[in-house]
Amino acid sequence: EELNDKWICFKKNSIHLVSIDAGGTPDVTQVPVGIGCQAPRTVVRAGNVLLFLHNQGLYTVDGAGTVNLVPLSDPIRDLIRSLDADQIGNSVAAYWPETQTYMLAVPGLQALTSGGASPAAVSGLTGATTAINDGLLVLHLPTGYWSIWPGIYAASMAVVPKSDFSTEVWYGAYFGRLHRFTDDKV
Repeated sequence: EELNDKWICFKKNSIHLVSIDAGGTPDVTQVPVGIGCQAPRTVVRAGNVLLFLHNQGLYTVDGAGTVNLVPLSDPIRDLIRSLDADQIGNSVAAYWPETQTYMLAVPGLQALTSGGASPAAVSGLTGATTAINDGLLVLHLPTGYWSIWPGIYAASMAVVPKSDFSTEVWYGAYFGRLHRFTDDKV
């Protein structure tokens, strides 16, 4: 993702800044924080920062490579840390500018919030079973307030422009259905 004329590259356990000098030579610098992004489809721009999911929480990084080491998800840290580390890579996210909300779909949320029910799963072409995203963790950035929306099966998410130049968030559910959020549902 590009931010402030630098490319920010995420690996599972590291973050790298890439810039091009005047002579066209790339300069790659590793950000010395010891964390990375466990779920590539959770990297989302919100203003002048990127938000991303690590298995210890939701973090931000700016164009200078400064990572906020106190995760935005600190109020729900136990819930985040309870998510299956092997399945967290399936998570997807979107940032809705009009409502200033970060919407994070994660696997196993219903099991964690309903007292231990088995997480929803789907069998892939190889026969392997993968936990599917079965709920949203929604962060209102200005207040830091988190809400939990179980039962939303988002396989993908996108911010879509409308004709009045505003946006709305759509998600693709498993097995081909499209859904959209409206202002009164956030």
